[in-house]
Amino acid sequence: SFPRAVAKTNIRRLSDKVVYELNTPGLQSVEDVFVSKLEVGYEVKAIGEKKIYVNSLPINLPLYKFVIDNGKLLIEFKSPENF
Repeated sequence: SFPRAVAKTNIRRLSDKVVYELNTPGLQSVEDVFVSKLEVGYEVKAIGEKKIYVNSLPINLPLYKFVIDNGKLLIEFKSPENF
């Protein structure tokens, strides 16, 4: 019943991983985050206090982990060298 929104996204490429940083204010717990693998990447749904954030991430690397840090959802993927 919440309005849907696309979270602003920043991408950081490090030597051993790729980190997507989604601005998701109001997100309280990783239990409110749902990640689905698609043919061409991932779909991320995050339920905040007032919005549901829905983002498509066009990346085909293995998902490593995701954490919440200061109103941002950080999603880490392993780089091909670290499979």
